[in-house]
Amino acid sequence: MFRYSCYPNGVNEVYDSAWAFAVMDSFVFCAIFLFFDFDAGTRMCALSFHVGCTAAFLDPDTEDIYSEGIRNMDISAGDIGPFVGAIIGYILALLIIGPAIQGNIKSGLAHAQEMAIKLAWHEGQLWTGIVKYFRGSDQTIEVDYLVQQAFLAQERTAQLNANLGNSWWECFDSGRTGLIRGHLLELHERMSYMNDWLRGLGVAMQSEDFGAEHDALMSKVSASMLRLNSCTADLLYHSCCLAIGGYSPELDSYQLDEDVKAPKAFKEAFEQGRKEVYKSDMLAEDSIEEHFVAFALSSYADYVEMLAEDVLSGSKVKRVSIMQSTIDGIKSIPCLNPDHGYMVRCFVAFFGSAFIGYVGVPGLMKPYSAGVASTAAILISSSGGTGSAIVSNMNRFLGIAGGSVLGSVLHALAVPCTPWAPLSGFVMAFIYLGISFFTKFKPPNYGFIGMLSAIFALKQLFKPCGQDESIGRAEFESLQTQMLAIFVSTAADVFIGNQSAGHLACHSYKELLHTVLESSRDAFDPKKPIDADRRAFRGKLVGQYAQAELIGHEATIEPRIYRLPWNGSFYDKLVEQSYQDTVNSGLLRFAIVEVERNPKLKPLLEAMTSSPAAKAIIHEIYARGTLSVALAVAVMKKDSMSALRAPLKVCKALTAEMPKPLDLDLNAAMLDILAEVNGGIAKSKLSSAKASEDGYCLAGTLGLLKFLLLFSFLKFSSCCFYSGCFAANRRAAM
Repeated sequence: MFRYSCYPNGVNEVYDSAWAFAVMDSFVFCAIFLFFDFDAGTRMCALSFHVGCTAAFLDPDTEDIYSEGIRNMDISAGDIGPFVGAIIGYILALLIIGPAIQGNIKSGLAHAQEMAIKLAWHEGQLWTGIVKYFRGSDQTIEVDYLVQQAFLAQERTAQLNANLGNSWWECFDSGRTGLIRGHLLELHERMSYMNDWLRGLGVAMQSEDFGAEHDALMSKVSASMLRLNSCTADLLYHSCCLAIGGYSPELDSYQLDEDVKAPKAFKEAFEQGRKEVYKSDMLAEDSIEEHFVAFALSSYADYVEMLAEDVLSGSKVKRVSIMQSTIDGIKSIPCLNPDHGYMVRCFVAFFGSAFIGYVGVPGLMKPYSAGVASTAAILISSSGGTGSAIVSNMNRFLGIAGGSVLGSVLHALAVPCTPWAPLSGFVMAFIYLGISFFTKFKPPNYGFIGMLSAIFALKQLFKPCGQDESIGRAEFESLQTQMLAIFVSTAADVFIGNQSAGHLACHSYKELLHTVLESSRDAFDPKKPIDADRRAFRGKLVGQYAQAELIGHEATIEPRIYRLPWNGSFYDKLVEQSYQDTVNSGLLRFAIVEVERNPKLKPLLEAMTSSPAAKAIIHEIYARGTLSVALAVAVMKKDSMSALRAPLKVCKALTAEMPKPLDLDLNAAMLDILAEVNGGIAKSKLSSAKASEDGYCLAGTLGLLKFLLLFSFLKFSSCCFYSGCFAANRRAAM
């Protein structure tokens, strides 16, 4: 509108003042959206619509009409139709989700409510199963089932978070629905912590020997353990029911009082049982797993108690208002993308397509065509996303071509020149839309095909009867335009400064493991302060793991025209193995923070780090893990024939630097550490009301997690050296 307000007739002659103004205006507008950090959907729509208006403005022979400003809007103008259509679409979408404000529709929030209540019930049942199994006297295959159920609980929690992420637009965090969403977000966070302990319990149960001392201790604490678990499971389910209802009855606190009493009774029974079974009030080597389970169960009760207090007290939940969301979005816009290659790639792909459309291609498209650039605006991939971009572009073309062809065929069959043609056409369009949108929302790999197929098929189905030619010239030109845009965008993705997805995957994996290793080293270094923000640390680990997993999938489909195939199976194996390391690292940070928060437990932490065996174990974990990560990255980065021997060279160098296995026996090391720890606990003289604050349980948790990390990195280094050194030596011998 601004351009037409200055030049109502557009460009009359090439290179006149209107032409220069339009070119400069278009360049500045598009460059802003390409270089700055706008949302992907905003960038696509802005560039696509802008290039269409620019092409019409530059064409001296155009017959399109555009408004000359907001005060002089023409209802028949080419810019009013899409604008009004968008407004109508938004209104219809809001009308559909409007009842979600009262929680009465199958929206994202409704799915989250259903998922939350199921998750709370399954979580309680899973903890009950773990407690009953650990009370037993023998290790059975049931432990594998419980570990698998813990993994499924984690997936359900992730699905709850996905549903909640989609529900902000339904309520804007306001009213009763906003309160429900806030409580469910708090539930999700607590559930995430619980799931970490579940994964840790799986490893502890698999390592427990179920000896005579275990049976004797469990017989003394069984009743209190079951009561604590039962009270906690009931309180979790009750709190979840209140949370999804969006209200907070302050008088309904009987269940909370019962849950507060149960941890104290369990701690007293556990302490008394330890004294009677082991004949002393000390942490024994055979009781480490039992103390870890006691600490985990008590922490589970703490999480549920905090959740119940938040819900029952009616405390304010965190909300993001429309104003705050708008401010945050505006603040993020001025940030330039740090990947300069990505900006250059976007620039070349979009403006190259715009230039092709401006000059035209004889026999393919007329000059001043905006189709290529409009399509290229939605085909620009993300940084490092070459592989998925090519696959997505091919899927888009399949959707366009398939929709055009099927739409023409269905139009010929279902829209004859008969009185019932409107009815049959409507029924056919309804059926086709249902199938297309099922394809869009259900199978994630075919979302583009379903959406574009619906759009281009409707263009054919909405034609009047009699126009039943299979594919007319306009449709064929549209297919050619789409293919040309795909070619230009794909060429820019592949050849212009795009970072290799394989190298990005290696970098993401390296960052993840270094975070785990450095946190394990710093946790037992008295000279380095510990960050008490456990939420931020866990979020960092989860984000790095998700990034490593995502970019690894991207690496499997990136075009490696002149490089060797990506070693995807080896990478997936390493990433899968590293997940338990991230969980153990997060639990270790949790226990360390508990020690840091209580000054009386300082002697315990000093004892954990003062023994030579403890120092040797920490050094072993960090040194072996760091060098093994370097070898794994070298193995995965072999991109060319000349790099095939690189892992062998790296392997030889790392073998010389790799620390020798611990000189002392691990059992002797454990006894040494326990002697120091028991002395530190005796110095602390701390009396606690529950197991999650007990020095012995904290020491058992720290000791078990330390040894689990050691065994994991020993296994990791063996896997890396086998995959790197053995394979490299075999290739060298061939």
